[in-house]
Amino acid sequence: MTMSSETHHHWNMFAKNDGVCICINRQKLEEHLKNKEGLSFGEVNYLRIKEIPKHLENRADRLPFIKRINFADEREYRVVFATDKYVPVDKSCGYPIEFRSELISGIKFSPDACEAKITEFKGWLSRYDSCTHITASKSRLTDSIRWQNQIKAAFG
Repeated sequence: MTMSSETHHHWNMFAKNDGVCICINRQKLEEHLKNKEGLSFGEVNYLRIKEIPKHLENRADRLPFIKRINFADEREYRVVFATDKYVPVDKSCGYPIEFRSELISGIKFSPDACEAKITEFKGWLSRYDSCTHITASKSRLTDSIRWQNQIKAAFG
């Protein structure tokens, strides 16, 4: 997950320009996860190589939350499962976590998504009472009306 605003990099790298961004309410997510055994969550710390020993301080629990400084623009947020107990895990999907619809605030489709797909999805979403609060829209990252209007205004 990321805490940053959408970027062209995100769409290109993680969705190949044909995906969706699921917008999650962080406060509700943390409340939902806080008492789940074996789960930890938080922001990733971006470090220079020489900073690793001081940051980790022999604490293995910090290891899943570090990444090289070169990736800082990603502003990652992670949910990690770790335990000393044996837990059978489905290798195709990892450790299952109940995920309720109230954790989702919106669905944003890629800038290249076709309008028919979005309209169909909105229709599907409206059939579920638990999803009426979820907005669905197309990213305007590459087709911003506000941007276009400002350019027009600048040239009178």
